[in-house]
Amino acid sequence: MKDIYKKIEDEAMDNLVNGPQRTTARILARERKYREAFNRVLQRDGVVTAESLSREMGDPEVKRRPRIYISGPISGLDDIIVRADFQRVENELISRGYDPVNPVAEADRHPEDQTTHQHMKRDIGLLLTCDYIYMMRRWTHSKGCQVEFEVATSIGLPVIFEENDKTTIFE
Repeated sequence: MKDIYKKIEDEAMDNLVNGPQRTTARILARERKYREAFNRVLQRDGVVTAESLSREMGDPEVKRRPRIYISGPISGLDDIIVRADFQRVENELISRGYDPVNPVAEADRHPEDQTTHQHMKRDIGLLLTCDYIYMMRRWTHSKGCQVEFEVATSIGLPVIFEENDKTTIFE
Protein backbone atom coordinates (compact mmCIF):
# COMPACT_ATOMS: atom_id res chain seq x y z
CA MET A 1 0.00 0.00 0.00
CA LYS A 2 2.89 2.37 0.72
CA ASP A 3 3.97 2.05 -2.91
CA ILE A 4 0.53 3.13 -4.11
CA TYR A 5 0.60 6.26 -1.94
CA LYS A 6 4.16 6.98 -3.13
CA LYS A 7 3.06 6.68 -6.78
CA ILE A 8 0.12 9.05 -6.19
CA GLU A 9 2.41 11.54 -4.45
CA ASP A 10 4.97 11.32 -7.29
CA GLU A 11 2.24 11.88 -9.89
CA ALA A 12 0.97 14.91 -8.02
CA MET A 13 4.48 16.38 -7.89
CA ASP A 14 5.02 15.58 -11.58
CA ASN A 15 1.78 17.38 -12.38
CA LEU A 16 2.93 20.48 -10.53
CA VAL A 17 6.40 20.48 -12.11
CA ASN A 18 5.80 19.20 -15.65
CA GLY A 19 2.26 20.22 -16.37
CA PRO A 20 -1.03 18.36 -16.57
CA GLN A 21 -0.79 17.11 -20.18
CA ARG A 22 2.16 14.79 -19.57
CA THR A 23 0.66 13.48 -16.33
CA THR A 24 -2.72 12.87 -17.97
CA ALA A 25 -1.06 10.77 -20.68
CA ARG A 26 0.73 8.68 -18.02
CA ILE A 27 -2.51 8.17 -16.07
CA LEU A 28 -4.36 7.09 -19.22
CA ALA A 29 -1.59 4.64 -20.12
CA ARG A 30 -1.69 3.14 -16.62
CA GLU A 31 -5.49 2.92 -16.74
CA ARG A 32 -5.26 1.08 -20.07
CA LYS A 33 -2.75 -1.39 -18.54
CA TYR A 34 -5.09 -2.03 -15.60
CA ARG A 35 -8.06 -2.52 -17.92
CA GLU A 36 -6.09 -5.00 -20.07
CA ALA A 37 -4.88 -6.88 -16.97
CA PHE A 38 -8.44 -6.92 -15.59
CA ASN A 39 -9.77 -8.47 -18.83
CA ARG A 40 -6.97 -11.10 -18.92
CA VAL A 41 -7.69 -12.17 -15.32
CA LEU A 42 -11.46 -12.20 -15.92
CA GLN A 43 -11.10 -14.34 -19.03
CA ARG A 44 -8.62 -16.73 -17.37
CA ASP A 45 -10.20 -17.07 -13.89
CA GLY A 46 -13.80 -15.97 -14.44
CA VAL A 47 -13.56 -13.61 -11.46
CA VAL A 48 -11.21 -10.75 -10.54
CA THR A 49 -9.92 -10.15 -7.03
CA ALA A 50 -7.60 -7.39 -5.84
CA GLU A 51 -4.93 -10.04 -5.29
CA SER A 52 -5.26 -11.58 -8.76
CA LEU A 53 -5.21 -8.15 -10.43
CA SER A 54 -2.15 -7.05 -8.46
CA ARG A 55 -0.42 -10.32 -9.33
CA GLU A 56 -1.27 -9.85 -13.02
CA MET A 57 0.13 -6.33 -12.91
CA GLY A 58 3.39 -7.73 -11.53
CA ASP A 59 3.21 -6.31 -8.00
CA PRO A 60 6.18 -8.01 -6.29
CA GLU A 61 4.68 -7.59 -2.82
CA VAL A 62 1.69 -9.82 -3.55
CA LYS A 63 2.44 -13.36 -2.47
CA ARG A 64 0.93 -15.90 -4.80
CA ARG A 65 -1.14 -18.52 -3.06
CA PRO A 66 -0.38 -22.01 -4.36
CA ARG A 67 -2.95 -23.18 -6.91
CA ILE A 68 -4.50 -26.55 -6.13
CA TYR A 69 -6.67 -28.56 -8.49
CA ILE A 70 -9.64 -30.35 -6.89
CA SER A 71 -10.15 -33.84 -8.31
CA GLY A 72 -13.25 -35.77 -7.37
CA PRO A 73 -15.88 -38.06 -8.88
CA ILE A 74 -18.54 -36.23 -10.92
CA SER A 75 -20.05 -38.44 -13.63
CA GLY A 76 -23.12 -40.44 -12.68
CA LEU A 77 -23.60 -38.69 -9.32
CA ASP A 78 -26.35 -36.32 -8.19
CA ASP A 79 -25.45 -32.81 -9.40
CA ILE A 80 -26.51 -31.08 -6.17
CA ILE A 81 -24.39 -33.39 -4.00
CA VAL A 82 -21.38 -33.05 -6.33
CA ARG A 83 -21.57 -29.24 -6.28
CA ALA A 84 -21.92 -29.16 -2.49
CA ASP A 85 -19.01 -31.56 -2.00
CA PHE A 86 -16.70 -29.62 -4.32
CA GLN A 87 -17.74 -26.32 -2.70
CA ARG A 88 -16.99 -27.76 0.76
CA VAL A 89 -13.50 -28.77 -0.36
CA GLU A 90 -12.94 -25.43 -2.10
CA ASN A 91 -13.85 -23.52 1.07
CA GLU A 92 -11.57 -25.75 3.16
CA LEU A 93 -8.64 -25.20 0.81
CA ILE A 94 -9.17 -21.43 0.79
CA SER A 95 -9.08 -21.45 4.59
CA ARG A 96 -5.76 -23.31 4.39
CA GLY A 97 -4.23 -20.62 2.16
CA TYR A 98 -4.58 -22.28 -1.25
CA ASP A 99 -6.02 -20.89 -4.48
CA PRO A 100 -8.35 -23.78 -5.43
CA VAL A 101 -9.29 -24.65 -8.99
CA ASN A 102 -12.76 -26.17 -8.91
CA PRO A 103 -13.60 -27.99 -12.19
CA VAL A 104 -17.30 -28.11 -11.30
CA ALA A 105 -17.43 -24.31 -11.02
CA GLU A 106 -15.40 -24.04 -14.24
CA ALA A 107 -17.92 -26.25 -16.06
CA ASP A 108 -20.64 -23.70 -15.24
CA ARG A 109 -18.81 -21.16 -17.42
CA HIS A 110 -19.00 -23.37 -20.53
CA PRO A 111 -21.82 -24.70 -22.71
CA GLU A 112 -23.87 -27.47 -21.10
CA ASP A 113 -23.76 -29.66 -24.18
CA GLN A 114 -20.03 -30.44 -23.86
CA THR A 115 -19.00 -34.07 -23.87
CA THR A 116 -17.03 -35.77 -21.12
CA HIS A 117 -13.99 -35.67 -23.42
CA GLN A 118 -14.32 -31.91 -23.85
CA HIS A 119 -14.62 -31.45 -20.08
CA MET A 120 -11.53 -33.63 -19.52
CA LYS A 121 -9.49 -31.63 -22.06
CA ARG A 122 -10.40 -28.40 -20.30
CA ASP A 123 -9.80 -29.89 -16.85
CA ILE A 124 -6.36 -31.27 -17.78
CA GLY A 125 -5.46 -27.80 -19.06
CA LEU A 126 -6.50 -26.34 -15.71
CA LEU A 127 -4.54 -29.01 -13.84
CA LEU A 128 -1.38 -28.07 -15.73
CA THR A 129 -1.59 -24.52 -14.29
CA CYS A 130 -1.62 -25.79 -10.69
CA ASP A 131 1.02 -26.43 -8.03
CA TYR A 132 -0.85 -29.27 -6.25
CA ILE A 133 -3.68 -31.70 -6.79
CA TYR A 134 -6.26 -32.56 -4.12
CA MET A 135 -7.81 -36.02 -4.46
CA MET A 136 -11.27 -36.16 -2.89
CA ARG A 137 -12.67 -39.28 -1.25
CA ARG A 138 -13.74 -42.01 -3.67
CA TRP A 139 -11.43 -40.70 -6.40
CA THR A 140 -10.40 -44.26 -7.24
CA HIS A 141 -13.99 -44.93 -8.42
CA SER A 142 -13.67 -42.32 -11.18
CA LYS A 143 -11.82 -42.83 -14.46
CA GLY A 144 -11.45 -39.05 -14.84
CA CYS A 145 -9.87 -38.72 -11.39
CA GLN A 146 -7.48 -41.56 -12.18
CA VAL A 147 -6.39 -39.77 -15.36
CA GLU A 148 -5.91 -36.50 -13.43
CA PHE A 149 -3.88 -38.36 -10.78
CA GLU A 150 -1.66 -39.91 -13.47
CA VAL A 151 -1.07 -36.56 -15.16
CA ALA A 152 -0.34 -34.82 -11.83
CA THR A 153 2.14 -37.44 -10.65
CA SER A 154 3.75 -37.60 -14.10
CA ILE A 155 4.54 -33.88 -13.99
CA GLY A 156 5.66 -33.99 -10.36
CA LEU A 157 2.77 -32.25 -8.61
CA PRO A 158 2.47 -32.99 -4.90
CA VAL A 159 -0.75 -34.89 -4.16
CA ILE A 160 -3.00 -34.25 -1.17
CA PHE A 161 -5.49 -37.00 -0.37
CA GLU A 162 -8.78 -36.58 1.48
CA GLU A 163 -9.67 -39.82 3.21
CA ASN A 164 -12.14 -40.19 6.07
CA ASP A 165 -11.95 -36.46 6.81
CA LYS A 166 -8.16 -36.67 7.15
CA THR A 167 -5.78 -35.05 4.71
CA THR A 168 -2.45 -36.68 3.92
CA ILE A 169 0.24 -35.30 1.63
CA PHE A 170 2.14 -37.45 -0.83
CA GLU A 171 5.06 -35.89 -2.74
